[in-house]
Amino acid sequence: MGCGKTTLCRALNRITGIEVADLDELIEQEAQCSIRAFWQKHGEAKFRELEQATLSRIAESDKTMIVACGGGTPCFGENMELMNRSGRTVWLQATHPVLLSRLLAAREQRPLIAAMDDAELSRYIAHELERREPHYAKATHRFNTDRLEDERQIEQTAALFIKKFLEPD
Repeated sequence: MGCGKTTLCRALNRITGIEVADLDELIEQEAQCSIRAFWQKHGEAKFRELEQATLSRIAESDKTMIVACGGGTPCFGENMELMNRSGRTVWLQATHPVLLSRLLAAREQRPLIAAMDDAELSRYIAHELERREPHYAKATHRFNTDRLEDERQIEQTAALFIKKFLEPD
C-alpha cells in the first residue's frame, strides 16, 4: 500500500501499450462486489482462495501483461512461487518516509488505515514491511518507487522501469 503500483502501472501501460492486469480489480469482477464487501461476507480464507484462483488463471495466460497484485498476495500459499514461475517478479520498494507521506495524503480513501493517527500509521507501515519482507524478498527483482510524486518523476521512473525490465537484453 502506497508503493506506487497503480501510478507506475498506468504510466507503463500508457507508454508501452502493454496490458496491465490489476489482480484486485479482477477479483472484484469475479466476485461481483468490492474486495472489502467480499472479505466482510466470506472472510479472509475465502478471499485468499479466490485471489489464488484468479492469479492462477492469469499465470496460465499466454498474453504479455504486467500484473499488479495486492500487497498481501505474495504472502499466502504458493503465490510468490507461482508468480516467479510465470514471469519476472518485481518488488516495488518505497522508503518508509515516502510510504508514510503518500498514505497520510490518501488515508481517507483507504478504509484499512482511515482511523489511524499519524503515529499508528507509521508503526503499521513498519510492522507490515517487516512481516512481509521474507515473502517480497523472493521476487526476482527490486525497483525503487520513491520518485512518483509528479508527472516528470512518474515519466522518469517509468522510463527506468522499461529500460530495466521490459526492453530486450
